[in-house]
Amino acid sequence: MHSKKGLRECPVLGKSISSKECGSSRGSQHACPGDCLYYPFSPANDEVLQAVEAGVLRKLYARAAAVFQGEDLERWRRASSGAGEPEGPSWMRGIWSHCELMRLYYLKRDADGHSFCGRWLLDPWANLSNDQRILVKAIDQSQPVLLEVHRVLDEKTFEGPDLFTGRLLRVVDSTVAPRLSRYMTLLAWSFRIPLYDRLTGPMEPFPDFGSKSPLEVVQELAQHLGGPTEPGELPDWLAWNFPTVCEALVATKAARWKQALAAGDYRLIKTDYSFPDRLSVENLLRDHPGLASAPPQGSDTVAGFDRVWVVSEWAEESGGREPMLLGRVLTGEKRLRIEAMGARNHGAVRARIEGMDGLQFQSELAEDNAPRIAQSLDANDPALVPESLLEDCESMVLSAQLVRVGGNQPAASDGKPFRERYQRFPDEPLAALGGLTPRKAAGIPEKRPLLIVLMKRHIRDVDVLRRGEGLDFDLNPLLKELGLFELVSTPVPLGGAGGGEAQSVGMESGGKAAGLSNVEIGARLNRLRSRYPNHRSAVDSLRERFPGFFEGLNRRLDRMLQPVSIRLLEGSLVPLFFIMVPEGKPSRVPSLSAVLNRVAEEVPRLFKFFDDAGGMPEGAPLWIADFVESGVLTAVSGLLLKTVASLDEEERPSEEDLTLMLAVLGSTLAELHGGSQE
Repeated sequence: MHSKKGLRECPVLGKSISSKECGSSRGSQHACPGDCLYYPFSPANDEVLQAVEAGVLRKLYARAAAVFQGEDLERWRRASSGAGEPEGPSWMRGIWSHCELMRLYYLKRDADGHSFCGRWLLDPWANLSNDQRILVKAIDQSQPVLLEVHRVLDEKTFEGPDLFTGRLLRVVDSTVAPRLSRYMTLLAWSFRIPLYDRLTGPMEPFPDFGSKSPLEVVQELAQHLGGPTEPGELPDWLAWNFPTVCEALVATKAARWKQALAAGDYRLIKTDYSFPDRLSVENLLRDHPGLASAPPQGSDTVAGFDRVWVVSEWAEESGGREPMLLGRVLTGEKRLRIEAMGARNHGAVRARIEGMDGLQFQSELAEDNAPRIAQSLDANDPALVPESLLEDCESMVLSAQLVRVGGNQPAASDGKPFRERYQRFPDEPLAALGGLTPRKAAGIPEKRPLLIVLMKRHIRDVDVLRRGEGLDFDLNPLLKELGLFELVSTPVPLGGAGGGEAQSVGMESGGKAAGLSNVEIGARLNRLRSRYPNHRSAVDSLRERFPGFFEGLNRRLDRMLQPVSIRLLEGSLVPLFFIMVPEGKPSRVPSLSAVLNRVAEEVPRLFKFFDDAGGMPEGAPLWIADFVESGVLTAVSGLLLKTVASLDEEERPSEEDLTLMLAVLGSTLAELHGGSQE
């Protein structure tokens, strides 16, 4: 409370102090507690900290432009523009630019051991506030981490150990936490501020490498690239070689995919039947022990199917592997379709179904996905790939994963196959465990680490379903049964059709509709990424669900936007549609004329916000805050601006194009939401 105007209560000193005294001493002269309302490094004040960070970046940019010379100046210009190395692949530009700035600002030291930012802190004329000094000093100690997420505590807080050092990190980041599952591993940069940790720069979940742990993978990559293998030595080496390791990770993952593609059957086989009595057929499907109902996709309903069942593999059919889901059965008016990836899976599903009375074969079509998948893999340098990481390359079955049906199919909505599957799981022999059952492996010291790696993957995949599908299921009872108590923790929040929908309803205290929560937005984005291998497949799905909208919008904007802007806008509309209208939900084609009419109104409003706030960076958030679903618009426009920043300067759209693109996003959001906007 304020004792009088201009004063605030200090919990450290136990008395009232001025705001000036507070601002000049908090966190530096006093160890402020985490619940202090005025402390920007409190976890509850992360939005205030973001404003402090923005101020530091502006001042850092101005100082670098004035101080850097020669080669450092040239490298800084390229890195700060987001251009990256001209000869590098486009997806590496953001990683290269961030790491180059880290080297120039923090890693490169002078004869006295000071970095660029260290010298800035020593400058008595440096125009830095107390809060900014604390932040710069913290960032000056940044280093790479291999963070294995163990707990997601809330919408912005998660924690887990750095596998390099063993130190427990507690991270507060409202943009990252909603997208995480337990036992995801992030290779990123981190720095410690008072009370918690921050991550910085581009980061992606670490890919699976069979039985090898993420730490073992990084150690083998480092050895292959001439670096150290001791965990404690890896952060310093990675600080200077981070982009190369990221490129080697992607190249190795692509090589494993290609090896699996060469050995597998990736034909999506669709067999159609007719039947005279739909009710009797669906009663048989409903009572079949190996089938469970699932929501139809948009493409299913377009093809005339409105009911879906997923088909599980029997344990005795697995041949020592982990039993998996085989494919789907779809029904419509007098039509039934079997859909599965590969001849083996298709044959197993067909054997279950063809004994039903009344089915008459109509046609069969096989679409080979292997060439499309192989073509989508970027060209990578094979010299970066260690042979040791290709030895444990299990076949990647696209339509028969244990906890998801296909790369873009939903899990069974009631979780029946998973509950039944995991009831049998402890006592089934698994090839991944050398033919042992999980229960047996848990009691053998040399097999227990392999079982832990396997179960981490199961936990991670089930968490993805909790977020993306709303599947109210977790593996804690199974983990306790196997004695793996070190893996037991609170499951991530429900999203999708479960907990997420409840979060999107209600009013804030001010009377404004709350809209989707950050957790639900992140869950739906995560669902999009997990279902579609590339952008084009996601666009194709939307064109089926919303026929004519994208084609009509492109025609109307073709003469108003540059070609690169058209592509960027489409890339932003994809997540917008998937967030606002999840698959399996009733949908209508949005009115193109309504969107375009609103665009004509939004463009001048945008320019007014820019003028009033002093520019686009300052004005855009104020315009976004005007929308009911401001969180959705923040997420989607943030992805757009991040992509724009990664382009070469000559490739970037003009400010006029960006303004029009934002107006289209906001107008489409309002139309999808039903036109309500405050």
